[in-house]
Amino acid sequence: MGHIFDALALGGSGSVISSTDEHEELYNDAVKHLSVGKEDVVLDAGCGTGAVTFEIAKLCHHIVGFDISRESIRIARQRAKQEGKLNIEFHLGELECPDAIEGLKNYEVYDKILVFRSLHHLPQLYKENSMVKLYSMLKPGGRIVIGDLMAFEPPEQHRSSWLEIGYDGGLTDRIESVDFHIKFLNFIGCDVKIERIHALLGIVVGYKKDREHGLFKN
Repeated sequence: MGHIFDALALGGSGSVISSTDEHEELYNDAVKHLSVGKEDVVLDAGCGTGAVTFEIAKLCHHIVGFDISRESIRIARQRAKQEGKLNIEFHLGELECPDAIEGLKNYEVYDKILVFRSLHHLPQLYKENSMVKLYSMLKPGGRIVIGDLMAFEPPEQHRSSWLEIGYDGGLTDRIESVDFHIKFLNFIGCDVKIERIHALLGIVVGYKKDREHGLFKN
């Protein structure tokens, strides 16, 4: 699949958000739910050319992005170098096995993890693998924010809005129900919060329990 995103990167598909109200809301609310602090180390999973990564870098201590597309990572690294960004790094790797990416091991755990508009490309089993491994890389008391395509209602009922929200009808997009996200994050140990943006677009926030206090941090 990396070659598909290489082509998109070369085509200049690197904006932070699409030009629709729903995508702007998805981006803004995902960042809000991430609740980035100045001392946070953040992981941007499936970062593409780093459009969102560069925005979050303004808010945190350090951010690490990774993506399956070699061309996207090349572009992101080039921009970071040109802009002299010292708190950003990018690595090549697959979303379903982030624990295998050597560069991500520079940090034992991450305060916050963002998965923005990338998880829907994976089949369900790969999504599960990805979420389990990302959860293992999250600091106790931290949070993972997924802003993506997800079905609050059957996709077939909303065919007229597929193009607007960026859903290809299942050709390459593997959209799951919001219940799948809730139940699986609950299963691996997260407390979960949901925000619906559109019938096929939403945000899932998973909070990892603080081992010391048994609480979820705000």
